Amino acid sequence: AVTAISHTAVIAAIDRVTDRAIGLAAMEATAADQGIVLTVDSSSGEGGTLGLGSLFDKSKQQQTANLMSNFPPTTDELFETFEDLEEWDERYDFIIDLGRELPTLPAELQTEENIVKGCMSTVWVVTDVDGEGDAEKLNIQADSDSIIVKGLIVLLLAFYNNMSPQEVASADVESYLGKLGLNQHLSPQRRNGLFSMVKRLRTVSH
Repeated sequence: AVTAISHTAVIAAIDRVTDRAIGLAAMEATAADQGIVLTVDSSSGEGGTLGLGSLFDKSKQQQTANLMSNFPPTTDELFETFEDLEEWDERYDFIIDLGRELPTLPAELQTEENIVKGCMSTVWVVTDVDGEGDAEKLNIQADSDSIIVKGLIVLLLAFYNNMSPQEVASADVESYLGKLGLNQHLSPQRRNGLFSMVKRLRTVSH
């Protein structure tokens, strides 16, 4: 028998599986709690891969790497890619692949002061301003201990790229995220964490 489960439940299960450094057996048990069956493909000869959509599809990871050759990608590039990926499990895998390309925040900046409050995972955000007057630009560095959140950070960096502090404070990021479909397809915890990052950026921009 096939049991219907909500997309939010699928995302929540993927969150748990992806974020925790646990063995495959524990991964299967975690996903099973949400009604998802994970399979292990040992044909690669590399200890097996997790059979969950295209999560470990190397061709798609290479496609993402090509997109990220100029970091961050443009919002138009992201919209185009999201449109090409018709299924939300593919889009979710794409967000994870984006996270793999996010530059690591230097250890000396991973401080308590730079942690964003309200996120389920640990997220660090560091900002500074380049230029003066009309040429001011807000530089944003961010990182997380969650690969999924890393991908969400890339989506925000693409939106805020080359904006002044005033533009960051007033920009309609909600419409941008809505156009990507994240409001409907992120788990509640991830959605709250995403908007905690947005709130932090707006606060530091004033």
